[in-house]
Amino acid sequence: MKQILAFFLFLFFSVSLFGQDNYFRQTYVFDGSIKTDKGQELKINMNFLVLLDSTIVGSYYYKPSSGSLKIVGQLRIDNSFILTERNDKDSVTGYFYGNLTIDKRNASGQWTSPTKDILFTFQLNREEGKS
Repeated sequence: MKQILAFFLFLFFSVSLFGQDNYFRQTYVFDGSIKTDKGQELKINMNFLVLLDSTIVGSYYYKPSSGSLKIVGQLRIDNSFILTERNDKDSVTGYFYGNLTIDKRNASGQWTSPTKDILFTFQLNREEGKS
């Protein structure tokens, strides 16, 4: 009897410790723009999700027909983030340095080229009801 009880306790703790969290992680969808140094406003659509360890994964595009760029980064405890942008060949094509509002409705910051010689500002607003 003790062996059966010990087995069930072991099984319970194993599932509790190593089981996956069933908590649903929302995908955030944003519309916004990147403003160039010449005042041009490039419309973008960005979507990402924040994993349990605060890793951000997602993509964004200028035009759906042009394909999307991958973004991966980290959301810090103060809601600031750094995202690395990569193309379909997995080459780094830029970085987003920004801040997400606490309610995750808006994000803003700067986009830089990989060599950091080009700097643009960006502004994003979450699309409600889309995920």
